[in-house]
Amino acid sequence: MLLLFNNSDASLALGVCYAIWNARNAIVWNSRIQNPLGTWFAARRTQDEWRNAQESVTNVQQGVKVVKWQKPSPGWVKINLDAATNVHSDSTGVAMIVRDDHGNFLAAKNMCLLGSFTPKVAEAMALKEALSWLQDKGWEQVVCESDCLEVIQAVINRDWQDLTSFGAIIDDIRRLQAQSRQQIHFNVVKRSGNCVAHSLDQATRLCSNVGEWFVNPPNYIRDVLLTDIT
Repeated sequence: MLLLFNNSDASLALGVCYAIWNARNAIVWNSRIQNPLGTWFAARRTQDEWRNAQESVTNVQQGVKVVKWQKPSPGWVKINLDAATNVHSDSTGVAMIVRDDHGNFLAAKNMCLLGSFTPKVAEAMALKEALSWLQDKGWEQVVCESDCLEVIQAVINRDWQDLTSFGAIIDDIRRLQAQSRQQIHFNVVKRSGNCVAHSLDQATRLCSNVGEWFVNPPNYIRDVLLTDIT
């Protein structure tokens, strides 16, 4: 039957089947009923992860250079962001990590937010949380970098409007930027250039890994930090 679908629809169909199977296991083994909307979000996240994996394989086969994290311009700091929804706990993890123009670790923070959201809404929430977190820090010139193109385009394009919850978050981001005394730029990067933030985000699945760090990073991202600088 999957032969009747195009690649995008086929990957989504498989994601739905996988999400339903996980929801079934949650009921059978944990006596926990999952929200149907959360099951749908899980299916979309599985589809996105499959696409990213296929893109990575294609790049390796074609000899395409994998993008790595780039240092910001002299005098600037860069904050990388990531977010992921965990439908099994009905929560969304967001993470942010700040490095200077030499690639040195300055600070990091991750947290769990209640609720399951679409990938672009979760990524927008991560950017909003990051801008709120930056306000009382001493960094004057900041590059905010995300691997979600849709979020960055929405923030930069001042003519863009959206009356959904996603649009409301984008409006909050713009307001935070306008109110900030800092000079803030936005940039998009491929997933391979955002791997430290991704690792920090995935760590939110365990409460013991959630926190805020300055000067010294958490142990579970030290190795990724060492290999991430171009």
